[in-house]
Amino acid sequence: MTVYRNEGQYDHSNVEYDGGRILTMTTQRDSGMRHIDYGLAFLTAGVFGAIPPGAVYDLARVYQDLLSAGNPGGFRSERAVL
Repeated sequence: MTVYRNEGQYDHSNVEYDGGRILTMTTQRDSGMRHIDYGLAFLTAGVFGAIPPGAVYDLARVYQDLLSAGNPGGFRSERAVL
């Protein structure tokens, strides 16, 4: 997952990031978060294996499942592209 050190500037920050690891991600406002998910992620097909065919499943829930399984890696973008 790519993240940007947002500090609440463009939207509410929703990711706790530390040295290449995503520690926490939330869909709720959290003043302790400094980064925002930047919209680009690389996921393997296996990530979606437990989702029943045709089910409606929020991508935020997929990320939460990944966090529960062992903190996915992250890449911090140094520039905001608007």
